Amino acid sequence: GLQVRVEQTLDTLGPTGRRVATALLAEADRLGFLTAAQIGGLADTTDATVVRTIQRLGYRGLADLKRSLLVELTTGDVASRFAYGDDHEGHSAIDQHLADAASAVGRLQRPEIRISIENAADRLHEADRIVVVAAGPTGAVAEYAAAQWQRIGRDTRTATGPAGPGADDIARIAPSDTVVLMASGKPRRWARTLVETVTERRVSTVVLTDSLPAPGPDAVVVRSGRGPVNRPATHAATLAAVEAITARLAELDPDRTAAALDRLTASRRRLEGR
Repeated sequence: GLQVRVEQTLDTLGPTGRRVATALLAEADRLGFLTAAQIGGLADTTDATVVRTIQRLGYRGLADLKRSLLVELTTGDVASRFAYGDDHEGHSAIDQHLADAASAVGRLQRPEIRISIENAADRLHEADRIVVVAAGPTGAVAEYAAAQWQRIGRDTRTATGPAGPGADDIARIAPSDTVVLMASGKPRRWARTLVETVTERRVSTVVLTDSLPAPGPDAVVVRSGRGPVNRPATHAATLAAVEAITARLAELDPDRTAAALDRLTASRRRLEGR
């Protein structure tokens, strides 16, 4: 299988090839849904390098690798990871989803992802204003992030909608803003338009994603996974990353955080008539 091939070949690959091989293993559960370009984004390289690395591993190409993984996923030990139900050691859909969420959050502790979270917080600490952009259900996560960052004194707004931000939202993004893009899967038109806009205006950017490539060399990308592709997606990792960033922002400027929380407390007391 892929694991064995990577172990046998890893020492013969260069640094970029090793990054690709590592990404292939880390994302094996959902490679069937990724393009070579998306895999390249995960490994900070080109789609051509991804294909060459896959061939070094003994596959004819990405399609051949996907077919091989499909066989692995439907036979033997790999398939057992995806089997759940009341007849599997008492596991239910609830148990499985909680396990998926815990696994997704656990990935954030990988050194490279942990560093990216710290870099994201440092980038937001420098921002005059933060604009959090998302679509669909992820918009609720964006609203939560904005509420947390506003609470500790960071000027934050959102640009969200069922199908992504509108033209007015994107037009209002200023060069002095820092944009936080939350998106996953295949880049949609709104995400491509946003990336084009922030690139043209040289807007500082942080991306929380499972698969989108970095929109530019200066962007900070946090790889917050959403669990196995054959089960309901979880936002647990994105929420955990948001809360970790919040904790780091509070740590970076404790005086601003304290002042903002004091204002919040005073407002609550006035509302309660105290």
